[in-house]
Amino acid sequence: MKILLGSLLLVLTSSLSAKSVTLTDLYKQAKKNNPNIKRIQLETNFQKARVNELKSAFLPQLSVEGVYFYGNVPLRSEIGQTGWDRIDNQNAISLRTTLYNGGAEYTYFKYKEILPALAKNQKDSELFTFFLQLSALYFDYLSLINQESLIKRQVTSLSKRAELLKKWSRIGRVRKADYLSTLTQLRALEGRLQELKELQQTAKLNLKAMTGMDVLASGGELSDLNYEELPATWGRDFSNRPQYRLLEESIENQLQNITIQNAALRPQIDFRSNYYINRRQFGRQDDWDLAITVSWNFFDFGGTSSRVEQERVRLRQLHADLEMAKINLSNEMKVVEAQFKNQVKRKRLLKSSFEVSRLNYNEQSKEFKKGLIDALDLNRALEQMIQAELAYESMKFTLAEQWYSLKLINGDIEL
Repeated sequence: MKILLGSLLLVLTSSLSAKSVTLTDLYKQAKKNNPNIKRIQLETNFQKARVNELKSAFLPQLSVEGVYFYGNVPLRSEIGQTGWDRIDNQNAISLRTTLYNGGAEYTYFKYKEILPALAKNQKDSELFTFFLQLSALYFDYLSLINQESLIKRQVTSLSKRAELLKKWSRIGRVRKADYLSTLTQLRALEGRLQELKELQQTAKLNLKAMTGMDVLASGGELSDLNYEELPATWGRDFSNRPQYRLLEESIENQLQNITIQNAALRPQIDFRSNYYINRRQFGRQDDWDLAITVSWNFFDFGGTSSRVEQERVRLRQLHADLEMAKINLSNEMKVVEAQFKNQVKRKRLLKSSFEVSRLNYNEQSKEFKKGLIDALDLNRALEQMIQAELAYESMKFTLAEQWYSLKLINGDIEL
């Protein structure tokens, strides 16, 4: 009984460990494990902290100040009194705040929305690229697994034929060249199989580096969805793309940068108040005081105006980038849609080519058994069938990758 339970547990564990994962599963896992993704996600927290720092410069500042002054002249001219007896000191609680800084103080409060939005869109832009890279690697890995399965099947079949031809060549039923020709093709397939294993291992290691997990996939995901139809919501407004939103937020940020530079050409008004805890000498003996300071740097030989112009030029560049993004993103949607539709057509043609090559190989096999053709012709037909099948099967994974790209571009995948 224990042996039976152990066997069932082993089978169950094996089936779970070999269960295929979807691309979205991998992406979610990568967001948890990939160090670079974690760094990108932390940028939003960094910008929120930066907003608080910028805002604090224009909020009241409370501090404790102390001044201790030693001089070489006594407080009173008395015989025998040295300068070291003179001590002026004061301790005060000080309040400082900027009342007006040419309008710059208002921009920092606007950064409360702008900087986190910039960080989020920057994060989404990088995640967008990351998803495409992950998708390409994942479906390439699935394709390699599928190719390995196909080649293994042909190697098994060809090994049996080579053994049979070897026996037949010994009794003179077929030429020795027929056996050697088949053996040559078998060795070529075995070499290709080894190459596929190496490529598969590399792809698997790269996937683990990106996602932080071992990927055991059987290619079953291809049967779950119809990859020959455009996503149901295809054709959404590209203004939702993170690359486009990032440019829009960059323009808003640049407007605030211009305001800050312009503020240097306007007056600055500061308020200060002190409450003295202890005060000895220093002239006045007030318990408290208030002060308002006004400063205006109205001429600096064009330094400030040059900085303002630089920021305005940068703003015009960002507007040009936004217009170019409209053109590029709109054109990209048309291009990827056309590519996808052409790939669907190509897949159907490849399927037809494979079916014809398979029929041809079956007919050639019958003729070979009748002695109407030699092994060289049969092996040529087999190679044609293998190439046609590999091309057709590879197109399935290419279409799946392209379909996910369409979903991503359309905004159907949550970044």
